[in-house]
Amino acid sequence: MSIHPPLQVSLLDPLSEVSRRERRMLLGISALSLFIAKTKLVPSKISALGIDFEQADQQAFLQMMAFVVIYFVIAFILYGLTDFLSWRLSYNESIKAVYKEVFDEILEKPKSINDSSTSYPKDWVSKWPNNLAMPASVARAMFEFLLPVLVGIYAIYNLISAANQIS
Repeated sequence: MSIHPPLQVSLLDPLSEVSRRERRMLLGISALSLFIAKTKLVPSKISALGIDFEQADQQAFLQMMAFVVIYFVIAFILYGLTDFLSWRLSYNESIKAVYKEVFDEILEKPKSINDSSTSYPKDWVSKWPNNLAMPASVARAMFEFLLPVLVGIYAIYNLISAANQIS
């Protein structure tokens, strides 16, 4: 098992394929639900099946849509949480590996405090990828994990509000 540098680990894709599918389904069904709730385009008839929806049926339709979104929110939270924890554990393991490497080097070859043989970049331009890695990682985590849940909750709220307006 190769250990990546911590900043590189923080920039890796945090979602597994299963979580990504759940995220996609959650966002898709949430967008459809928001469209239905906001435009009030609740089906009143499905002529191909010969089904007519009464007001109570339209309300039940919106409530069922809300339950479907709730299911996908919960599913994404469960799958996403395990991926998020795995992603953070990988990051922590890479930090431990770096610390171990640094401490091993210090124990093998002690340097004086004034030793200037190690040179570090002094200007910000040479360090800008490192300076942006953590904020980019946090922004991606918010986008990947938090945004879909918030969109789902917003869709649920709008579906329930639209169902209550029908009655």
